[in-house]
Amino acid sequence: MNGKINELLEAGIIRKSTSEYASPVVLVKKKGGDYRLCVDYRALNANTIKDRYPLPHIEDQVTRLSGKSYFTTLDLAQGYYQVPIDDESIRKTAFITQSGLYEFLKMPFGLSNAPAVFARLIQVTLGEVSHEIALYLDDVMIPTISVKRGLELLEQVLGLLEKANLKLHLKKCSFLKNTTNYLDHEISAGTIQPGRAKINCVAEYRRPRNVHEVRQFIGLTSYFRKFIRNFAQIAQPLTELTKKDIEWHWDSQQEQAFRTLKQRLIERPVLGIYDKDAKTELHTDASKLGLGGVLIHKHQRDGNLKPIAFFSRVTTNEERCYHSYELETLAVVESLKRFRIYLTGIPVKIVTDCAALRTTLVKKDLIPRIARWWLTIQDFDLEIEYWPGERMKHVDALSRNPSSNFVLMIDNDDWLKTLQMQDEGIQNILAQFREQSINPDLIANYVVKDNLLFRKTIGGERFVIPKLAKYGLLQKLHDQIGHPGFEKCEKTIKAQFWFPGMTRFIRKYINACLQCAFGKGNHGKLEGELHLIDKAACPMHTIPYTQIIWVLS
Repeated sequence: MNGKINELLEAGIIRKSTSEYASPVVLVKKKGGDYRLCVDYRALNANTIKDRYPLPHIEDQVTRLSGKSYFTTLDLAQGYYQVPIDDESIRKTAFITQSGLYEFLKMPFGLSNAPAVFARLIQVTLGEVSHEIALYLDDVMIPTISVKRGLELLEQVLGLLEKANLKLHLKKCSFLKNTTNYLDHEISAGTIQPGRAKINCVAEYRRPRNVHEVRQFIGLTSYFRKFIRNFAQIAQPLTELTKKDIEWHWDSQQEQAFRTLKQRLIERPVLGIYDKDAKTELHTDASKLGLGGVLIHKHQRDGNLKPIAFFSRVTTNEERCYHSYELETLAVVESLKRFRIYLTGIPVKIVTDCAALRTTLVKKDLIPRIARWWLTIQDFDLEIEYWPGERMKHVDALSRNPSSNFVLMIDNDDWLKTLQMQDEGIQNILAQFREQSINPDLIANYVVKDNLLFRKTIGGERFVIPKLAKYGLLQKLHDQIGHPGFEKCEKTIKAQFWFPGMTRFIRKYINACLQCAFGKGNHGKLEGELHLIDKAACPMHTIPYTQIIWVLS
């Protein structure tokens, strides 16, 4: 503590104080191993007039990266400490330590208005280039199509920062990279996935022991909920624990939800980045259990469909009593609200398996509840298209099935070990091999190599895929290699992997594949051949009849 105080004194960030204010203080360790002085300003904040300057929307900033190939990230050195405090307010920032009372000369963390003040400063400083860059507090991203434009824009941004006397932390900056980390996401050309550092925190998160830790875990995973199909349904056993008057318990449902959310994020699913020039569709579905929606791009060049974000939520007890038409309408309304930042001001095609929704836009005698819902989204430019249920399996899972499709990073043995470490059944088998108390059937069917479990088959030894990784494996070895048919896909997977019921699972997955549904096969009912009826030469020329044969005993 004393070392940090001396460091801040020498930097001119704090000074000794005789103020009548005194807030408590604590040291918090930062990522790089350094410490940050944090003051508990709750009492001061409660009596502060709030600055309502809007903070940047993270999804809006990420959208600006669409179509770009080169990324430069700039980090302002101790961003808040570069902002001087008004003389009349300095005494209010006083904090108490063992060595005495001090007060800030520069803006500290913890003040309720600090984010708004800093956001305004950055916007004013870089306002003339803000339409070409992404800004979120002290994180500045310069995305460009070419190296040349990247250098030009970088020079312009650096000039504006110098003019405002704002300094950068060079070690945290990166220049003209094809892949970069921004706001805890890993960004590449046209794709986005959860950042490794944040996912490591998820992977290492211990089993919650109380409601407070459950809330922390839900908050951590919710940041990436757009990557997780059916997030709300998966997390429901955990969110139930946070409700009032619910007694603390932890059983198989909570454990399954906890493990599933961790596994889904460890697999680091990949989504596309929203592109305003691409054709946008919103596919929705609903059931008594929940509502779901998928924001999809249909690219003009190749017609490929790419998911941009997923939405789902559990229905309330009242909503479960709704008619199916009302639930389907609610799914559309809630999905539009969730993706408003993307869909306002552009034509949007709503794809649903509820035929009645097609008349909702022009129907005059809507029931009051649906009329109220529809009024909240009347500013959207909507077109509703009906698809039969068999073509909506990609969204149907969001509202009915807690399983999901995810991209797996099949890179090395670390990935394999991570997957098997999360599976309790596999760990039990490995434990039996280690303890040499092995069931004879296990010896006949399995083998352990480098602490990994393999299945013995006629064609050789195959890596055992955990239950939670099946969907991700299919997405990697089906969706990302050209959507092969069932036989080819099954052959590819069986050459390396094994899991129970593999053939049936692969067939079911491919039958529900959205891209395959678009590009292959006939989706309608096959009609029989039609032939002309011979023209009759005279009345009673042809007489239809039914022959009935009586069998007398």
